[in-house]
Amino acid sequence: MKLVIEKLTRTDKNKEGQPLVNKQGKSYTRLSICAGGVWYSAFGGTWNDSWKVGDTIEVKVTENGQYKNIEAPKATDSLEANIKDLQERVKHLEYLLKVSDNDRINF
Repeated sequence: MKLVIEKLTRTDKNKEGQPLVNKQGKSYTRLSICAGGVWYSAFGGTWNDSWKVGDTIEVKVTENGQYKNIEAPKATDSLEANIKDLQERVKHLEYLLKVSDNDRINF
Protein backbone atom coordinates (compact mmCIF):
# COMPACT_ATOMS: atom_id res chain seq x y z
CA MET A 1 0.00 0.00 0.00
CA LYS A 2 1.28 3.46 -0.84
CA LEU A 3 1.06 6.12 1.85
CA VAL A 4 2.06 9.79 1.88
CA ILE A 5 3.54 10.77 5.23
CA GLU A 6 1.74 13.77 6.76
CA LYS A 7 3.23 13.54 10.27
CA LEU A 8 6.07 11.45 11.65
CA THR A 9 7.46 10.81 15.12
CA ARG A 10 10.23 8.56 16.40
CA THR A 11 10.75 7.75 20.04
CA ASP A 12 12.73 5.32 22.14
CA LYS A 13 10.86 6.20 25.36
CA ASN A 14 7.34 5.48 26.62
CA LYS A 15 4.92 8.08 27.99
CA GLU A 16 6.62 7.94 31.39
CA GLY A 17 10.03 8.66 29.86
CA GLN A 18 11.31 5.11 30.36
CA PRO A 19 13.22 3.36 27.54
CA LEU A 20 11.11 1.15 25.26
CA VAL A 21 12.19 -2.49 25.60
CA ASN A 22 10.89 -5.64 23.91
CA LYS A 23 10.09 -8.95 25.62
CA GLN A 24 13.75 -9.95 25.41
CA GLY A 25 14.79 -6.74 27.17
CA LYS A 26 16.33 -5.16 24.08
CA SER A 27 15.66 -1.46 23.48
CA TYR A 28 13.93 -0.31 20.33
CA THR A 29 12.62 2.78 18.55
CA ARG A 30 8.95 3.21 17.76
CA LEU A 31 8.00 4.98 14.54
CA SER A 32 4.55 6.52 14.17
CA ILE A 33 3.32 8.07 10.95
CA CYS A 34 0.07 9.74 9.98
CA ALA A 35 -1.13 9.27 6.40
CA GLY A 36 -4.61 10.15 5.18
CA GLY A 37 -5.55 11.11 8.74
CA VAL A 38 -4.80 7.57 9.98
CA TRP A 39 -1.96 6.72 12.37
CA TYR A 40 0.32 3.74 11.68
CA SER A 41 3.19 2.39 13.76
CA ALA A 42 6.31 0.32 13.18
CA PHE A 43 9.60 -0.57 14.74
CA GLY A 44 12.25 1.92 13.71
CA GLY A 45 15.05 0.46 11.62
CA THR A 46 17.28 0.94 8.63
CA TRP A 47 14.37 0.29 6.27
CA ASN A 48 12.56 3.43 7.47
CA ASP A 49 15.20 5.68 9.06
CA SER A 50 15.33 8.07 6.08
CA TRP A 51 11.56 8.71 5.94
CA LYS A 52 10.38 12.28 6.33
CA VAL A 53 7.13 14.24 6.04
CA GLY A 54 5.99 14.40 2.42
CA ASP A 55 7.56 11.08 1.39
CA THR A 56 5.46 8.53 -0.46
CA ILE A 57 6.21 5.09 0.95
CA GLU A 58 5.31 1.54 -0.04
CA VAL A 59 4.45 -0.59 3.00
CA LYS A 60 2.51 -3.64 4.09
CA VAL A 61 -0.28 -2.75 6.55
CA THR A 62 -1.60 -5.19 9.13
CA GLU A 63 -4.34 -4.47 11.63
CA ASN A 64 -4.09 -5.63 15.23
CA GLY A 65 -7.32 -4.61 16.93
CA GLN A 66 -7.45 -0.83 16.89
CA TYR A 67 -3.82 -0.51 15.79
CA LYS A 68 -2.51 -0.35 12.23
CA ASN A 69 1.04 -1.61 11.93
CA ILE A 70 3.33 -1.22 8.95
CA GLU A 71 6.26 -3.26 7.81
CA ALA A 72 8.52 -3.37 4.80
CA PRO A 73 6.88 -5.21 1.95
CA LYS A 74 8.58 -8.45 0.98
CA ALA A 75 9.89 -8.73 -2.57
CA THR A 76 7.33 -11.46 -3.20
CA ASP A 77 4.43 -9.15 -2.20
CA SER A 78 4.87 -6.98 -5.29
CA LEU A 79 5.43 -10.04 -7.47
CA GLU A 80 2.18 -11.59 -6.24
CA ALA A 81 0.32 -8.34 -6.95
CA ASN A 82 1.83 -8.15 -10.44
CA ILE A 83 0.92 -11.79 -11.17
CA LYS A 84 -2.65 -11.23 -9.99
CA ASP A 85 -2.92 -8.13 -12.19
CA LEU A 86 -1.58 -10.03 -15.20
CA GLN A 87 -3.99 -12.91 -14.58
CA GLU A 88 -6.92 -10.50 -14.55
CA ARG A 89 -5.71 -8.83 -17.75
CA VAL A 90 -5.31 -12.18 -19.52
CA LYS A 91 -8.78 -13.23 -18.34
CA HIS A 92 -10.21 -10.00 -19.77
CA LEU A 93 -8.39 -10.48 -23.08
CA GLU A 94 -9.63 -14.07 -23.28
CA TYR A 95 -13.15 -12.81 -22.68
CA LEU A 96 -12.78 -10.22 -25.44
CA LEU A 97 -11.43 -12.90 -27.79
CA LYS A 98 -14.00 -15.41 -26.51
CA VAL A 99 -11.39 -18.08 -25.86
CA SER A 100 -12.91 -21.29 -24.50
CA ASP A 101 -11.21 -23.58 -22.00
CA ASN A 102 -10.56 -26.06 -24.81
CA ASP A 103 -8.71 -23.46 -26.87
CA ARG A 104 -6.53 -22.22 -24.00
CA ILE A 105 -2.80 -22.98 -24.21
CA ASN A 106 -1.37 -24.45 -21.04
CA PHE A 107 2.21 -23.60 -20.18
